[in-house]
Amino acid sequence: MSDALLILLSFPFAQIGRGLRALSLMGGAGNVVAWAGYLALCFSPYAVIFVRRHKTKTEDLLLVLLNFLLLVTMYFMINPREWGRGPIPFPQEMLSALMGATLWSALLAYGLIRVARRFFTAESGALLRYLKYFLIAVSALLGFAVGIQIVSAIRHVGSAPIVYNLFAVVPYVLNIWVVHIAIKLVNTLQVDFFSEEALQTAQHLSRVCFVALAVTVLSAMAVNIGQMLFSARLAHIHIDVSFPVVSVLVMLGALLFARFIAQGKAVQEENEGFI
Repeated sequence: MSDALLILLSFPFAQIGRGLRALSLMGGAGNVVAWAGYLALCFSPYAVIFVRRHKTKTEDLLLVLLNFLLLVTMYFMINPREWGRGPIPFPQEMLSALMGATLWSALLAYGLIRVARRFFTAESGALLRYLKYFLIAVSALLGFAVGIQIVSAIRHVGSAPIVYNLFAVVPYVLNIWVVHIAIKLVNTLQVDFFSEEALQTAQHLSRVCFVALAVTVLSAMAVNIGQMLFSARLAHIHIDVSFPVVSVLVMLGALLFARFIAQGKAVQEENEGFI
């Protein structure tokens, strides 16, 4: 597992744990503040239930599970010496990433189920608004991933030519490009679903998806060829044979959406011609 992924999975829980530990080691008031911060963070899921009160749903049971997970994982984040007492003494970074991934999976499960429930009752305008917020969040996460990958490439510059390490950034940058066009499409759809601008933007999105897909698979192929040619000079070799299923689905979805808008626009113009 790459260092970039380890950092990404443990963020921000590992950093919060180190901060609370530093406060605790100060003693006195610092220790009180650390305990207060620990308990406030661990029981924060109940604040969601308290605010919504009579509007709780079945998926809110996940908040109870999340509370338990926070109590356990944040304790070990704050007290890393306890990690070595288990039957298998994992490295600190690995166990931190494992606990962070567990927390993120619980948060994502709750968030996605809540969003999916809202989708069923939302109108088309609200759906477009939710989609826009989701794409903005994805863009922010991809930007963060790019930064992590660049830092990892610089740290491992001695083990392989930096150009090979930076190839890992390519898919993230391309996905940011795709998301940017998708946000532009949502903005046009909010104004007029069957406008000429919406049609052109949807077609542009499908072309961008094709370029992103082609560059992603070709860059993976180039990395493998480069590692084969310069294997004698490399300290580490990473073999990647990927099939970007998500990219293919997004490209097909964009193509179908563009065709749908074109057909809808043609029907709308035909009806206006009769009038």
